[in-house]
Amino acid sequence: YNGDLRADIDVYGFELTDQLTKISFPNQPVDIGACAFSGMRNLSDFNLIASKIGDAAFFECSSFINSTITVTEEIGEKSFAYCSSFARFPNLDGTWKIGKEAFHNGLNVGTLRIPDSVKEIGKDAFAECLIAKLIIGKGLVDIKDETFQNLTTITEIVFSEGVKSIGNRAFINTSITSLNLPEGLESIGVHAFDNSGLDGNNRLFNVTIPESVTKIGESCFGNNLAIIEM
Repeated sequence: YNGDLRADIDVYGFELTDQLTKISFPNQPVDIGACAFSGMRNLSDFNLIASKIGDAAFFECSSFINSTITVTEEIGEKSFAYCSSFARFPNLDGTWKIGKEAFHNGLNVGTLRIPDSVKEIGKDAFAECLIAKLIIGKGLVDIKDETFQNLTTITEIVFSEGVKSIGNRAFINTSITSLNLPEGLESIGVHAFDNSGLDGNNRLFNVTIPESVTKIGESCFGNNLAIIEM
């Protein structure tokens, strides 16, 4: 596919076209419409530069393990959900929004870095992904409910000092055993870090809470034996 100055791929463009295995995108930003490549389980690795990726655009595309993807503006809901073999997180420098369930059960990476440009991440965006370490950039102020829930392989979370609130069940069911919450954090939601330490210890041992915190939700650290510093 070749475009001129800018290319657009419309809604439902190639949805459920299982026979399609390879796509050569233009070396320029494209807008990908909703469900454009949804369900293409045989689509192999590709290079893509996109300004916007629509809802469910690559939903259940489970074969592009090492695709190189750059997104410069926003990612829609369920865009890469259930792409369970996706081992290379897209370059999101410049991206400001990641939609609800965008990568739900769709990543298998060592370190996930959320760039400073990201201002909004929807509910369940990274739930049930396979991640070892999470680094949250300075642009994210509010972590929504259940955004990072059920990350059963994660052992380390690095917060920036821009985070003001952590939503309900945002990090429930993880394998972290220590937690250093950032200065400037104001509220922690219900069950936010409930049931941590799933790596066998089933315990969150060390938690540091800054003085800026004024609200801690019910069972925030439930099902843990925590040593808490404030």
